[in-house]
Order: sequence, then C-alpha cells, then structure tokens
Amino acid sequence: MILQVGSTGSAVAQLQSSLNQLADAGRFTLPKSKLSTDGIFGEGTEAAVIAFQKKFGLDADGDAGPATLARIDVERGRLLEADTPAVPPAARDQAIASLLALAQAEVGTREVGGNNCGARVRDYQRASDLRPLDA
Repeated sequence: MILQVGSTGSAVAQLQSSLNQLADAGRFTLPKSKLSTDGIFGEGTEAAVIAFQKKFGLDADGDAGPATLARIDVERGRLLEADTPAVPPAARDQAIASLLALAQAEVGTREVGGNNCGARVRDYQRASDLRPLDA
C-alpha cells in the first residue's frame, strides 16, 4: 500500500495519528502544527511524511510506502516498549508460581451430575458472575 497526496480513508487517518504520536514523543519534528487526523492526505501530511523520512534516512519522496510505514511501526513499537514497565524477575516468578498452584489445586475436579453441575462448578460460576444453571 502506498499513501500519497490525494489518498483518503482510515489508513491515512492512522498515518496522521501515528505521526502526531511520534512527534509528541520527540522522535521527529513536525514541520508545521499537529496534523489533523481527518483521513485526507494533503500537503501537511506530505510535509510530515517527508520530515519523518529525512529523520530516519528514508527516501524523502513524501509517499508513505512500505518502507516508511514499516519504520513508523518500528518507532511506534519503541514507544510502547518505553512506556511498558519491566516486571522484575522475582515478581514474574511469583506470579507464575501462584498461577501454577491455582491450576494444580483444580486437577481432578470433575462435574458432578451432568453438564456444568457440582460444587466447584457453582463456585466458579459465582466467582465469575455467571448464573449457575441450578439457581
């Protein structure tokens, strides 16, 4: 897909939104003000694409083709990584151990008296706000 001057639609609106997001995060500088996310690829969007392409060493033709769109995705991924706090290994290991203990405690639990029947099934239904069949 190539987005260029004259293109319209949700893909253009997403491009505009992504460029705004990357500029807000300081990844590159918009040549003018923030882009309108109207889904219309005009001169402002073209100028923003060119600024992005120059910043990241891409062919600065103003068209958002596969290479430009891929680089936008890479940069957006880096933003997400930066915003996602790392889970300390000890906390991760404790969470895994807790989940395994819960699962192991349920080994052997069976329905009693038919489909979705039995004390443990009713406990689960109540805990998950599901209406027990026998209620």
